[in-house]
Amino acid sequence: MTIPSDRLSDLIVSDDILERIERILNEFRNRNKLQKYGLTNRRKILIEGKPGTGKTFTASVIASELDLPLYSVQMDKAILNSNNLRISSLDGIE
Repeated sequence: MTIPSDRLSDLIVSDDILERIERILNEFRNRNKLQKYGLTNRRKILIEGKPGTGKTFTASVIASELDLPLYSVQMDKAILNSNNLRISSLDGIE
């Protein structure tokens, strides 16, 4: 977990992507208004792309703009490590 300090102005993206990010930020900031109408803001987003395209940086910017912590999970390492689990650690799991 980190507390990012990156700002939206640090991000270099197309106008379309910037608009999408701003919409996500706006929904979160105005979630109370949405709830009054029985709506909810997006609570999850999926950022996909090739390595080095700025996925983690984009997530860091979004977290920073919303004053949220950033949890970063490297799935390739998590999957590889899951094979090393001992059978005893799975006791009680159905």
